[in-house]
Amino acid sequence: MANATKEKALRRAAERLNAAGITWAVGGGWMLQALGATHTWHDFDILVTEEDAPRADAILSKLGMRTPRDGDSFRCAYHFDGADVELYAPPVLRNAHAPGESPLYHVIFNADSVAATLPVQGVEVPIMYPEDWLVIYGLLGEDKRWAELVMHFLTHTIPVTERFDKVLQEPIPLPISDVVEVLENVTNRREEDFEALSAAARAGEDFPEDLEFTPAEREAMGASRPRRRSACKRTGTVGERPKKAAEKPAEKGAEA
Repeated sequence: MANATKEKALRRAAERLNAAGITWAVGGGWMLQALGATHTWHDFDILVTEEDAPRADAILSKLGMRTPRDGDSFRCAYHFDGADVELYAPPVLRNAHAPGESPLYHVIFNADSVAATLPVQGVEVPIMYPEDWLVIYGLLGEDKRWAELVMHFLTHTIPVTERFDKVLQEPIPLPISDVVEVLENVTNRREEDFEALSAAARAGEDFPEDLEFTPAEREAMGASRPRRRSACKRTGTVGERPKKAAEKPAEKGAEA
């Protein structure tokens, strides 16, 4: 019940941001919860483009209390309907593990950063790629549990290799860059094996037991294996992600 009450705030924000044609998406803990990676979350982390930040700020400011945040890029907090909302216009992050030694990391956020849309109380809410948040959480260093949750999710699904390519466009400070590159290498191997074994499964053949795939991945490939409930409660199988909406929001206009 508490989460449903908090999601009223997300619904109200989504209605207004969508109506204004703003490019935005939710990441962070709520995104992980929506994907089935965790049952807990604290607030709504919303990213917008730098160009849309002033309009998004004006919209959210009308919904509740506004608290500016310090940082190297625009960031502001809002509280309404019993929920906390953090708005970022792509964050510029310092490596919390070595703040005086590493260059700033500029998070890339644009329309291509929207991985999918999910219905929340009848309103479509765009979500980001967890691949992006592997880096964001790793650099923030506030609570490594969240970075570990993203890593666990990505190693138990089929990550989006193309998204790693986007993430790696910006220089990533160590040790986060090592983690991303290792995970990308694992992803490349998994995608190749996934395609080959999917064909084998459709032909009625079984999986070699020495391949390191989770039961959920084997299930997604169509093999005759004991089935289990998906960890991704909104989307079907763990090996699948929710999809983007077929149509984009209407052209930019005044706030509804």
